[in-house]
Amino acid sequence: MASPDSNRVEKSADSLLALLKDIHPAESAAWWPPAPGWWLLVIVTAVICWWLGNKLFKAWKRYRFKKMVKAMLAELFQRQAGQPRELLVELNQLFKRWLASQGGQSVQHLTGVDWAQYLQDGMHSSAAEKAVIETLACAQYQLEVPDYDIQLLEAWAQRWLNSREMLRG
Repeated sequence: MASPDSNRVEKSADSLLALLKDIHPAESAAWWPPAPGWWLLVIVTAVICWWLGNKLFKAWKRYRFKKMVKAMLAELFQRQAGQPRELLVELNQLFKRWLASQGGQSVQHLTGVDWAQYLQDGMHSSAAEKAVIETLACAQYQLEVPDYDIQLLEAWAQRWLNSREMLRG
């Protein structure tokens, strides 16, 4: 038999249970507007994509320009093969235009020995190449240019162009 105290406890427990409401699951989070963390992630991703795209585009432009200059160099040697003085003058102009397009130090004012020294800086050139470089640097100021090895000049010009580090921009 149940004691009166246990009946009271049961009744109070039943009354407490009656007061409880059914359990409802939480509402699902709305997908819009996103939380601030998602906004931050989108902004950071957009900035990184823009920066990377900009870097890749500039690298592609530099590559394309250097490829164009190499093609101009090859075409110059084919076109001016029988005209040694004109070849040297146009090669000087091509190098100076190339350097001017890269920004940095201006070399337009360099002539003669100073220009030859600039062309040799940072390159290990043989004695024959040094003679060709000096001929190249002084050719536009001479009526008659000394004989020089065109193949050696072409090989050196390709090497010089390849050795020039393109400025980042």
